[in-house]
This record gives sequence, C-alpha cells and structure tokens, in this order.
Amino acid sequence: MAARILREHGLRKLYIGFLPTLYREAMGLGCYFYTYDLLIRNFINDGKVNLLGSMFAGGCAGASFWAFVYPVDYVKTMVQSDSLTVPKFNGNIDCARKEIVKGFPVFFTAMPIMIVRAIVANAVGFVCFEVGKTLVY
Repeated sequence: MAARILREHGLRKLYIGFLPTLYREAMGLGCYFYTYDLLIRNFINDGKVNLLGSMFAGGCAGASFWAFVYPVDYVKTMVQSDSLTVPKFNGNIDCARKEIVKGFPVFFTAMPIMIVRAIVANAVGFVCFEVGKTLVY
C-alpha cells in the first residue's frame, strides 16, 4: 500500500497526518506517564505495587492520554481518511478551519467511547506489566 501511494501520489501524500501524530504521541504520552507515575506512588508499600492501585493509575493514565490530544487526533483522522485524488482538505490547519464551522463539539466526536476503551485497556495493561515484573525477577 505504501509503495502504491508513493508511486501514484508522491512522498507528501505518504506522510499525511505525520505532524498531528507526532504531536499526539509526544503530548499524549507525556500526560500518560506523568499521570501514572504521580498516582502509582500512592499504591506502593514496601517496594511492592498494589495491583488494584496499578489498575486505577493505569486507567487514569489512559484517560489522560486522550483528554489532552483528542481534537488533534480527530483532525489527523479526517486528513488521513480524505481522498488522495480529490481531497476536501489542504492540510491539517485547513481541515481544522473547515471542521470548526460545524461547531467546536465536532472535535470531540466519540471521545467518551475512546476514554472508556482507554481506561479498560490501560488498567489491564498496567496490571499485566506489574505481574510480568514479578515473574521476571
């Protein structure tokens, strides 16, 4: 697929959405690990992590990732899903300008679903991480 896009549309089209993805990951992961680190400190006793505490901190970390970057991800998704041959948007800023006309809430379409998914997935993920650490040592 990548080779076809490169061949038919050029390098620029292959990297559509790169900057918003970079921003989403940098800002989102900063919030994610800061939240987890801040909360997990309350659930460590004698060097051992409480697994329910890890679930709570992981769930909050997952929610914090999306809380700050969801509008950026919305724009990224709109630009990446746009037609390569007859695009509606001429880049990320153009997309944001055209979408804001629909009202600011459009940038939060389906955010509650994403937050719930992130809470569950990251709560389970961090518990698996903590359990895995005990199996390795």
